[in-house]
Amino acid sequence: MLDGGGEEFIVLLPSTTGRGAMQFAELARKRVEEATFDEDIKITISLGIAEFTKEDTVNGFLKRLDSALYESKDKGRNCCTISG
Repeated sequence: MLDGGGEEFIVLLPSTTGRGAMQFAELARKRVEEATFDEDIKITISLGIAEFTKEDTVNGFLKRLDSALYESKDKGRNCCTISG
């Protein structure tokens, strides 16, 4: 079993609430988990979700997003966490 760290990237969902982003993330997580690859390779993803608010700075937003991602990884991976 490979347990490599993966790439990190951001998906921006304009005009989407945190709840809507969580629904999108959970659907993506399930589809990746259920995907079939050659040689029975199993792939999962961990996701962090944050809603950009008018009080946010870009750096503050990214910090909250990163914290949510690492919380998902700390929970055992293959899950979604929304920043509080």
